[in-house]
Amino acid sequence: YVEVAKFLNDREFYRTDTEYTNALILKTFVFQFVNSYLPLFYLAFWPDKRQTGPMRMRQLFIQLISILAIKQFIGNIKEVFLPVVMKRVRGWLDKRRRKGRKATSPTFLDREYDLAPYASPFDDYLEMVIQFGYTTLFAAAFPPGAFLALINNLFEIRVDATALVGSSNRLVAKGAANIGTWQLVLEIVAFLSIFSNAAVVCFTSTSLRDHYHVHSSMLLTVFVLIEHGLIILV
Repeated sequence: YVEVAKFLNDREFYRTDTEYTNALILKTFVFQFVNSYLPLFYLAFWPDKRQTGPMRMRQLFIQLISILAIKQFIGNIKEVFLPVVMKRVRGWLDKRRRKGRKATSPTFLDREYDLAPYASPFDDYLEMVIQFGYTTLFAAAFPPGAFLALINNLFEIRVDATALVGSSNRLVAKGAANIGTWQLVLEIVAFLSIFSNAAVVCFTSTSLRDHYHVHSSMLLTVFVLIEHGLIILV
């Protein structure tokens, strides 16, 4: 999806790099939003008489725990070991190229040159934004999501630091006033999470009907009251 967003962006001829980057962020987020969250919205809200509210909540819980726990853990393991493997492969190829020549030990600059280039923090921002969406959009279905995201991010800090310092070329420092359009994206996700969580509580879960004896005809009114109340608080 990032490549599709870049393809579209390249044909829009933005005047500055900032405009180009902001448009790329929005396009990529729209693609990732549909790809990442649409299946969960389908599980939560698509009408199916064969599935009860508790069944839907259970399926959402299983999907979210597999994403926020298992998938992120595997992703971090890949981020740790893949650069190490690629570094070993590049070193082995370099030895083969030097075979038959006069043996010289590589200098510090040689080792720096052999490291993989670090393109930009775009993918890191995108990963965090998608994780934020999983954590907030369906918090009512998976309350431990925020804690799992915290644990993952504490580990992610050290993984990214190791990758920047020891597994990639030295970066050229660039100034930035803020995180740019990523801030707008986070605010949009946070705003949408008000409606999604209120809808999960009122229409997907049966807690209001089972524990508070709210009649089905009143659920829409309760939904409006919940989301309006949360918007006022925010």
